[in-house]
Formats: sequence, structure tokens, C-alpha cells
Amino acid sequence: MPKIACSVYIVTLNCEAWLFKTLQSVQDFDEVIILDSGSTDATYAIAQQFDNVHIEHQDWQGYAGQKSLALAKCRNDWVLNLDGDEVLSEGLKQEIAEVIQHNQLDALITPINDVFLGVPNSKHTKKHAKVRFFRKAKGYYDLANKVHENVMVEGESRRAVHDIYHFGESSIFVKVEKNNQYSNLKAAEKFQKGKSPS
Repeated sequence: MPKIACSVYIVTLNCEAWLFKTLQSVQDFDEVIILDSGSTDATYAIAQQFDNVHIEHQDWQGYAGQKSLALAKCRNDWVLNLDGDEVLSEGLKQEIAEVIQHNQLDALITPINDVFLGVPNSKHTKKHAKVRFFRKAKGYYDLANKVHENVMVEGESRRAVHDIYHFGESSIFVKVEKNNQYSNLKAAEKFQKGKSPS
């Protein structure tokens, strides 16, 4: 069966807990590019189990910078971004294949289903959504945005029906630590832009 003509790019740091499932969900894609910023766990060993995966080291450049560098290494016209603790749903994989085949859209805005303490969002939960799949020539990162880096797309997009599953928030401790990290980065970003508190 031919591979899906799309490059997947992932940035990692010690992602062994979920990386096998992540890579398994995209093993039908033409290539997977992983930029790793210094893992000391089994991240490299897991990546090397998949014949469509290329992993290399890159010192951390910030979220937008790191993803921008990974994006630049992709060889296909279409690209998909995942984190090392995210799994592509079978339904979204089919949507992606159809968009590539019809070649009319430039991006899909994808719902992120946060699996918290092992429980996915209810179908009634309002999920946040981001551009994760797009035509490479039409998308880029704003490198001034240090937190919640988003792909900027110059073209036509629509919301995807199916989800990416996010498994990383496996405990309340992890959730609080991540919120603290993001709030520190956002404060630094606003300070650099000359903004002050009210």
C-alpha cells in the first residue's frame, strides 16, 4: 500500500511514555522527522523501530523555533505536526488523505482531545483546535510567539471532523507544572514586547 504523501514533524524531549503510539499512528505516512533536544530516555530507540522515521539532535530553540526548523526539513508538499505525546486518530488520517487527494484546501484546523488522567474529552466538550495539517508552502511560525506556537496559514482552511489525542497530562502534578511553565514563558514574551501589567 503506498504511503500517504505527507511529512510528519515532531519535536521531542524524553517522550518514551507515548512516542511508540505516536509513531504507530503515522507509520502510513511518507516520512516522519523528529528533532530531539537531548532525550536521555528510550526516545531514540523507539524512533529507530520505524522505517519512515528520521531522528536527529537539535539544541532547544523555543517552541516556535524548534518546530520551524523541523518543518524546514520536511520534503513533502503537505505536512502534519504532532507532539511526542499525541496520537493521530484513524478518522483524521483518512481526512488528511482525502484533502491531499482532492487538493483544494490549504489546511485543516484540528480538534485536540486532551486525555486527562486516562479519560478523553466527552463528545459534548468544546475542544481547542489548531492548524496541524497544512500545505507546506502556505504555512509558517511566528518566531516572536514563545508560547502556544501556532501555524499561520495563508490560504483556505476548514475544521477537521476528527481528533488528535493528547495523552501527556497524565497527572495533576504534570498539568500544574505545564501551566506554570507556559505562564512564565508568556510573561517573558509580554515583557520583551514592552507590555506591562494593569
